[in-house]
Amino acid sequence: MRGHNIDRGSILRESGSRFLLLTCLWGLMLVDLSAQNLVQNPGFEVTTNCPVASGQIALAVPWEAENFSPDLYHACAENPGFKPPVLENFCTFLYPHGGDGFAGMVTYGPVREFIKAPLLKPLVRNQLYYVRFYVGIDDNCIIGIPSVFSDGIGVAFGSSTTIPADAAVENQSGLLKDTSGWTEISGCYKAQGGESYIYVGNFRNNGETQIEFDRMGTVYEDYMYVDDIEVIPFDPLPDTTWLCNDPVILSGQFQDFPVRWSTGEYSPTFTADTAGYIWVAAESDHCLLKDETLIVEGIPVTEEIQLPWCPGSTTILESPVGDAYVWDNGTRTRTRPVTGPGDYRVTLTNGCGSFEQGIHLRQESCACDVFIPNVFSPNGDGINDQLPIHLSCPEAYQATTFQVYNRMGQMVFSTHAPETDLWPGDAPAGTYVYLLTYLLGDDPLPRRFAGDVTIVK
Repeated sequence: MRGHNIDRGSILRESGSRFLLLTCLWGLMLVDLSAQNLVQNPGFEVTTNCPVASGQIALAVPWEAENFSPDLYHACAENPGFKPPVLENFCTFLYPHGGDGFAGMVTYGPVREFIKAPLLKPLVRNQLYYVRFYVGIDDNCIIGIPSVFSDGIGVAFGSSTTIPADAAVENQSGLLKDTSGWTEISGCYKAQGGESYIYVGNFRNNGETQIEFDRMGTVYEDYMYVDDIEVIPFDPLPDTTWLCNDPVILSGQFQDFPVRWSTGEYSPTFTADTAGYIWVAAESDHCLLKDETLIVEGIPVTEEIQLPWCPGSTTILESPVGDAYVWDNGTRTRTRPVTGPGDYRVTLTNGCGSFEQGIHLRQESCACDVFIPNVFSPNGDGINDQLPIHLSCPEAYQATTFQVYNRMGQMVFSTHAPETDLWPGDAPAGTYVYLLTYLLGDDPLPRRFAGDVTIVK
């Protein structure tokens, strides 16, 4: 509510049938928006009743006032002060950006107003969101009060209890002075995770807010209208894409933005025929939205795997990568510890179907002791800058390969001379899995030693 608003009294009585209709429409809107826009009632169309006075934003459920008394304007209002397109005692002429309603609030002055609403679901950590809303400017004509234009309006995300300190997306185009239409404000936001409410208002203090006024006065106040608020996750690609018998067509289309793929190609779609990472970027006017997928060969080689087993030891069997796993003993994890030789089977399911993998564990005498540190610090100080590998065997042996993988299953290092060609740890800090393969004595079958190592920098 503006500090100088004139009371707009005239009470409008609503019939029970109209209230029921609005309630039904609200339910339909939730279903429609849940697939994309996380803002409920983004255009303030659905109301439990029609506005008859100032400060009734709460009629546009689930919106509510966070500070003082923001206003609701709607085509159903009988009071002309709240019925678009004529507002503020015939000073402002403004149709809704879309639909029938919009909100209004003081964004600069001795006091300022905010509105808030719960999102359909909390924001996901590190997820990119495209944020867009529209702003209309009040055309003040009240005698004796300066007409003020300012630049401070934005949206922020947080909890239900506290106004966020900073905007997530805000106006960056200078003074907003168009009193005849709507100005689009948009940007990108990378979520901290767990934000469950959206707030709209001016998150700058008065000293940080640029203003312009037409005359001197005792009160300098700006009032803005907002409509059609969107918060849309940019997540066109699945985390994992399974490559089966045929190439996979990926879609990165988002709004009407140009879409660029990691190959440099501009196209709404991309045909993937090899394994690896693929990213897509949607190029808006104000920011870059980016998403990626790991393309995995979905049809595994299912020939029986032969592995040695040492008496008294525990061997960790590992299935080829999939979405779901079922071992012959009912275990439903990718790995399975076993303590004896024999035949084991796992059925894995992924986007290409279900596949069965057999593993034969044969008993052998295992005389080699392998030592590989579980932590090292490749920081260039000459101490622990490489990962050493030590084998102690009572008979002749040959270390044949050493491979290191990141948490996504990508190989980051490989050598055929494990004891001399040492891994320099040229990778980001984190935990990595390694696999050492060696031959012992006259046995033609390779032996494997696996573990993990953490890089500290």
